[in-house]
Amino acid sequence: MSLESQAEAPSFFGACTEEECWFPLDEEDSEYPTYNPESDDRLNTMGLHYYLDSYLGGAWPADENKLPNFVHKERSDPRLKGLYELPSVDGHSWQASLTYIACSDEESRSSPPHFKCVLRSEVAGDERLLRGELITIIDSMINRLSFKSTLPHTIAPVMVYSLMHTQQVRILEAYLNGENLVVSSTGVYDMRTEDTESLKLFLRWWLGPPIGDTKSTKEISVSC
Repeated sequence: MSLESQAEAPSFFGACTEEECWFPLDEEDSEYPTYNPESDDRLNTMGLHYYLDSYLGGAWPADENKLPNFVHKERSDPRLKGLYELPSVDGHSWQASLTYIACSDEESRSSPPHFKCVLRSEVAGDERLLRGELITIIDSMINRLSFKSTLPHTIAPVMVYSLMHTQQVRILEAYLNGENLVVSSTGVYDMRTEDTESLKLFLRWWLGPPIGDTKSTKEISVSC
């Protein structure tokens, strides 16, 4: 999967253009957390996590009269409380934040089942799917399909902005195709130093609209 190539773009999430986005202003209290080799990896990744929460959470459509495609869903919702895990025997933990759901369609009174979140895992990742990523994906899908407003839907697509040591980021898209759980991933973005272009790209996809047919599992194409 790729955020830069239309041919390999996510199947159920679209992107806004730069002109459609309002980018948060750089302020002293939101200085980019450049990687510090003398600091613990946990603290470095936590700093990036807080920064992305603020950066993405402060984004808004450039058109003030246009409502956002996704809105914040408080993690205090009992069905989202399980999106974290305290340090286990090996010392690793993970935590989801900035949980967003697609806005309801006022005309049809139906809610798109799409879900987005930011996830921090205190582990150096590789090509394998992490425990926290998998639990977050499955629990989020169950959550989104548990409401009356999403009853017409059979697919609950999930997009995860996954942070790992050492300040690495990858974007995941997951959905059920009727038989299997399909998880696609971008390559890894090295965010140890501020990468303005990657940050803008992340924000464009964060503000982007829900797309795709989520009421049928027929003819779903898979991009890796």
